[in-house]
Amino acid sequence: MKHTISRRGFIKAASAGVLAANLPAVVWKHWTVDEARADAWPRYFTDPNDYATLASLVDRIIPPDSDPNTGLPSPGAKAAGVADYIDFLLGAFLGSAPFIFAGGPFSNRNPVDGEGLIDNMATPIPLTPNQRLAWRIRILGTVGAATNDADAEKIEIVKANNVLAGVGDAHGDLPGFQQQYTTGI
Repeated sequence: MKHTISRRGFIKAASAGVLAANLPAVVWKHWTVDEARADAWPRYFTDPNDYATLASLVDRIIPPDSDPNTGLPSPGAKAAGVADYIDFLLGAFLGSAPFIFAGGPFSNRNPVDGEGLIDNMATPIPLTPNQRLAWRIRILGTVGAATNDADAEKIEIVKANNVLAGVGDAHGDLPGFQQQYTTGI
């Protein structure tokens, strides 16, 4: 009895073989990314239950599905790391240098022969004092943003403008992203 294999059958079998051969490398790479992600920055969510709540929430907002045109799977927010991004932003001022804007212009993630320029995207661009204050107000709110007397004076101006614009409470105080998240859950 002679067994013949079609071209299509051969391509399927060869593709499955290539995938099976590369699976350990893919799993290892995913594991190392997850391990690096765990300790890469100061975390805002120190309680694992709070972080799990956030991860579940973002996955309900953007669930995994499939592309209607191609049928290919599309990751949900949890698989895409949205909870990590939110944690990263809310905890931006827990470290000494807030990582708001990544450096550039090149990430250099695939240098030839493993050599090349440094990964400019891994280094934050330093903020000017006004940018730093503006981001502190966005993340921490007007109450927790001042770190010195000059910042406190600028925040009083922001609060007066808020009162005129009808934004915030009666004193012009605005909640930051941290307060909005914790009161929203």
